[in-house]
Amino acid sequence: MKKKYLAMLLSVIMCSSVFFTGCGKTAEEPAAEEDEDDEEDDDDDKDDDDEDDDKNVYVETIDDDTLADQIKVFVKNKKLWSVTDDSTIVLADSGYCVADLDHNGRCEIIVLTESAYSTVTDMRIYEITEKGDAFREAEFDYTGIMDECSSLVPDLIYFPLSETYYDEKKGVSHYLINNRYDNGNGEYGNCFCDLSYSEGKAGVYTYASVRVNESFSLDTQQFDYEYTYTSPDGEMSEKEYYDTIDGYPEAHGCSDMEFGIYYRGWSDDYGVMKLEDSLLVSVLTDSYKVFAGKMDYADFYQSYNDPWAPGSDTETYYEQYIGNWGLYYSEVDGYEEYYTSSSFHYMTIEFTSDYEAVMTNYENGEVTNVWRAEINMDDDMRPYFDMDDTSRLPDGYVCDRYTVLGMNSDRDLITVDVTFYGEDGCLGGSTLKLIKDWN
Repeated sequence: MKKKYLAMLLSVIMCSSVFFTGCGKTAEEPAAEEDEDDEEDDDDDKDDDDEDDDKNVYVETIDDDTLADQIKVFVKNKKLWSVTDDSTIVLADSGYCVADLDHNGRCEIIVLTESAYSTVTDMRIYEITEKGDAFREAEFDYTGIMDECSSLVPDLIYFPLSETYYDEKKGVSHYLINNRYDNGNGEYGNCFCDLSYSEGKAGVYTYASVRVNESFSLDTQQFDYEYTYTSPDGEMSEKEYYDTIDGYPEAHGCSDMEFGIYYRGWSDDYGVMKLEDSLLVSVLTDSYKVFAGKMDYADFYQSYNDPWAPGSDTETYYEQYIGNWGLYYSEVDGYEEYYTSSSFHYMTIEFTSDYEAVMTNYENGEVTNVWRAEINMDDDMRPYFDMDDTSRLPDGYVCDRYTVLGMNSDRDLITVDVTFYGEDGCLGGSTLKLIKDWN
């Protein structure tokens, strides 16, 4: 799904003093006793040491039975954490995913929202308690760059594909997630965030940012761009900026990972209250499997998020496009044209099982060009490929990017967005529609 990043206002309200019981009631956590004698203090110190030892136990994956019991607690009390249509904020999207962020064997449900008008994003984390029969909301702490992005919460709702590392010395897990913003006045940018999590405490450290000021020159009739790069210590050079954003994940030995985010639209029900419990159990369980690396995000996305996604459970999101597609329709700057295989200009695109696109151009029925390109998948699980052979492109062009936007419900027509790039950036674009085995 395409996201527009508009002005964000900080609307993160964190609460840590309340936990939810298995029967849906709330209760305050007991306050710590202040008047203890010396012997009790010694015992408490020993207990604290033992508790710290327990906290450092790293659980690679939660076993199926334990996970099922924890998911039941969330499902039974879904009204306490889900986003509903009577929210005071008009939402564009909400999202839910299950993880074990600190790998302590107790899973969390992460609730994500995006405002429809200002694109304010929010994140709330609820973790299963030690006894396993309730859950508690996490506290947030923010450090690093504080005044660049209009929202301090990383945009996990936009970035299900992330990077992670584990600080063994401190026993803390980290996740690198971007935080984009657009103030709507030609000023926009991106903050790079390190989200850490341990035992109900989430930390957001913003370690680099770039701000772009865009303006249009009446004299040159071109857009001008001014870039500002910032670190926690202040402004930095462009080289320092790229060294930071490239070096940070490398220095920490990050590995790729995925969050299984289940999205809800804003037109009817923002949350999960209308879902059958059995379906919600399946969604949350598979969401954790994505986090644990036991299920591909593409399969999860196809099963739960894409209303038009065809195919069986054994079919990946890409495999539905495998085959030969012939050009049926094109639109450039409002000019539309329709084609058959007998048209003077004609084109086919074949998607192969080994993630290769083969584009064949025809002129009056004769083959004029055959291009081959490697296919990748973007964050929305859409196949795309680049044609960057400048010897085959018009003068001034350096790359044509083809992105498959989707397929119709009958599985016989796809829509492809084509963006043309020159040395100075985007030169324009077009929309193509191709029919399977069209002739």
